[in-house]
Amino acid sequence: MIVAEKRQYYGTLNEEQYNQNTRPGRPVRQKNQYAKKRRALARVCAVSALAIMVISGFAAISECNYDIRAMEMELEELKKANERLQLQHAQAMDINWIEEHAINQLDMVYPDNKDIVYVAVQGRSDGTSLAAAEDENSQSVFAADGWFAVLAGKVNKVFDIK
Repeated sequence: MIVAEKRQYYGTLNEEQYNQNTRPGRPVRQKNQYAKKRRALARVCAVSALAIMVISGFAAISECNYDIRAMEMELEELKKANERLQLQHAQAMDINWIEEHAINQLDMVYPDNKDIVYVAVQGRSDGTSLAAAEDENSQSVFAADGWFAVLAGKVNKVFDIK
């Protein structure tokens, strides 16, 4: 049979450890209460700060969503205006529409043969445009079906009118 040694289990602590709570001075309990209050206050502040950050984040996101919706609506309006302007441009470039507009809106008529005047223009030797540069040697010469245009051409040559 095996026998265990007799040990004293209840008396292994020092007397200082037994008498720790009986020392004079501040009680330990009061320190723990202040520390608990400070920890609780710190937790409340941390949770409040976190909640404020989350709410401000949601507010910023909702503001951005509002701006995006406003810009999308403006984009749609601009697309509609662009389509309308493209249609007007295509309509303005249509020869039939121009003719109809000139006759109906502006009261224009087709010219008669007597209203048509032909102008002969001398070209430049260097290839530049006549409208862009003035030619010192060029003269206005009228050539038309009427006797008045021939007479005006002769007078211009005599007086050298430019």
